[in-house]
Amino acid sequence: MFDQELIARVVAVGGLSIGEIAVPTRYFEEASSVGFVRSVICWLSILRVVARFLLHRLRLRRSPKLTARRPVP
Repeated sequence: MFDQELIARVVAVGGLSIGEIAVPTRYFEEASSVGFVRSVICWLSILRVVARFLLHRLRLRRSPKLTARRPVP
């Protein structure tokens, strides 16, 4: 997913940290349009990004998406 990849890149390249802000949420059947299959696909993509980030951070497998690019003059 794009959001997770963007966050991973900012942390890897920029060295920034991430904080969490609690947001009150109410869940009820009429408000949720995400089914089980779509939620599993979403979680698997998040785990893939986290795995790529950890491998990059541990220098086991470098990721071009998580490497700083040199500015073009």
